[in-house]
Amino acid sequence: MSQGASQGLSLGPALQVSRLVVHDDRRVCLTETNALLKNDLAKANNTIMGLVEDISKQYERTPEWVRLQVGIGALKSVNSRLPSAWSIFCSDKLAETNEGLPKGFRNMLPQFLKAHTSELKEEFDKVGDEEKEELVSACQDLASNGPRAART
Repeated sequence: MSQGASQGLSLGPALQVSRLVVHDDRRVCLTETNALLKNDLAKANNTIMGLVEDISKQYERTPEWVRLQVGIGALKSVNSRLPSAWSIFCSDKLAETNEGLPKGFRNMLPQFLKAHTSELKEEFDKVGDEEKEELVSACQDLASNGPRAART
């Protein structure tokens, strides 16, 4: 590698050093900003939770009820929902179809569903209720143990 190529556009070592210093200064600034942001968010959370406690005592409701009315924690139920047996079934079929295909040649879910919906529906109707429950429970086990547990 030539000396000019290792230095980018032949800007010279002095300029590169100064760019690194600016980059390090920027990193320090961002780190400080992140620390301040985390601190401010923690304060805001404590203030909000204090207000939730006050309201729950004043109106004789549980703090959970008050949080749900305000919209705090409403996304938890959405995020914790499991996919349906149909979604898991389609995902498994897509994985079977893509097995052995290199990147760039794999089928994408929307196109796969568009091309094979009727076949998938017929096959899914043949699957028994017990097997569907097994699909969902296996997915639930994976969700509770996390993806790292599945890799081992």
